Amino acid sequence: MRRLAVSKLWDMSIPVLDKFAKVESKPWDRKAVVLELLGELGSLAHEIQYWDGYKKRVSHKSKLCDECSDVLLIVIRLAREDNIALPAEIAFDEPASRRATDLVLEMYALFSKLINPDNENELHTVNSLHAMTEILQTLGSLSLLADFDLFEAHKMEMAIADGFFEASGDDWPKPNIIRHPIKTFRLYRLVKRRRPL
Repeated sequence: MRRLAVSKLWDMSIPVLDKFAKVESKPWDRKAVVLELLGELGSLAHEIQYWDGYKKRVSHKSKLCDECSDVLLIVIRLAREDNIALPAEIAFDEPASRRATDLVLEMYALFSKLINPDNENELHTVNSLHAMTEILQTLGSLSLLADFDLFEAHKMEMAIADGFFEASGDDWPKPNIIRHPIKTFRLYRLVKRRRPL
């Protein structure tokens, strides 16, 4: 059994989420966050089609790490939006299924429980906490199946996201090498380091 330090993931994610909130066209409500989670699950599902061999292209582990990190980030954003305290740590096991496709479909089933909340309903809060926790556990199991460390993958992706903000300045999301040469070089090194995963 493996463990994932959700409280540490939360701490490294919130500053990045706050930076995203500053550059979004308008403030996101809960529906926007849920829609983003759906989109990120779709991106992960698309990558898994390559990973499991349904589409012709080699799936790179770095891309899978990126997609899992994106789902994790939006689960944290949704928990924050719903004022739900995620567990400080979760445990997860090797998946029963050896197909990544099955794990992504499990996450979609869990996602369906997050769509229409009634924030006054305590039962909904419990159900949402349960669904978010299980999505994180399923991401952990997927990382075991694909042989990567989810915590380290997310840490890398948060550093890259932060690097984009630093290198872009007011030109976000386009790094400006003329105005921010050192920060752009640091970002380039981070992105290059991610590739061999």
